[in-house]
Amino acid sequence: MTIDVILNNWVVLLVYSTAGIIVLRLAGRQFAFIAPWLVFLTHLLGIGLGVGAAVNEIGISLTLAYVIPHGIFELTGLALACFVGSRVVEHRQVWRPLLPIAAALIVVAAFIEVHITPYPIIAWVR
Repeated sequence: MTIDVILNNWVVLLVYSTAGIIVLRLAGRQFAFIAPWLVFLTHLLGIGLGVGAAVNEIGISLTLAYVIPHGIFELTGLALACFVGSRVVEHRQVWRPLLPIAAALIVVAAFIEVHITPYPIIAWVR
């Protein structure tokens, strides 16, 4: 199960980090640096809708208990991937050490998502 989550999130990381290159090839330089962030924003809107639905169904406390533990690491890793994607098209070298850090954050997030998030402390209190 953890491997499935890791692989899924690594695919998303790959999409974010290469979105700028794809747009650079299709539409030119002027929009390429922003492409990873637009993909990320779209993803965040979907997450927001899912979180909103969960809040309506199980309440805000339990929803946050399910989302925050792994979300901190996952969203940080994906934001780093967006940063990498926007820098690659500008041929800046600052991104090189960041992609492995982003990938490691995704692994940590997947482990937490599979092994810790299903059992939030707040659920035990109820």
